Amino acid sequence: MDRGYVVERCFVSIICRKLKEAGINHSKAANTAFSNRKNGVNTWRDIRNFDRPKKPQRLNLGEAMALAAVVGEPLHSLLIEVEYALKNGWDLEKDDPSPLCREKQGRKSNQTIVGQ
Repeated sequence: MDRGYVVERCFVSIICRKLKEAGINHSKAANTAFSNRKNGVNTWRDIRNFDRPKKPQRLNLGEAMALAAVVGEPLHSLLIEVEYALKNGWDLEKDDPSPLCREKQGRKSNQTIVGQ
C-alpha cells in the first residue's frame, strides 16, 4: 500500500482524536479549516470517512496545515506524532479512524477554535 496514503490516514485519525479531546465538533472544525470551500463540512466528511465504496478524498498539504491550526498545533508536531504512531504499530486496517471520526460528541461545542 502507498506509504503516503497510510501517513495521511494516520494524520486524519490523530486530527479526529484531537478534535474529540478538545470538544470541537466536526462541522465547526470543517467550516474553519475549509472556509474557502463551498461546503467545508462535506469536504471534511469525504476526507475522514474511508469505509465507503470509494476511496476517501485525499488531503493536501494546505488542508493539513488548516486542520493543524484548528487543533492549535503546528503541522510539524502532528507529523512527528504520525511518525511515532506508525513506528509503534499504527495500522490502517487495525486502527481505522472512521468510527472515531464519526462518533457523536453529544453536544455542540462552544469552544473557540485556535486561529479564528
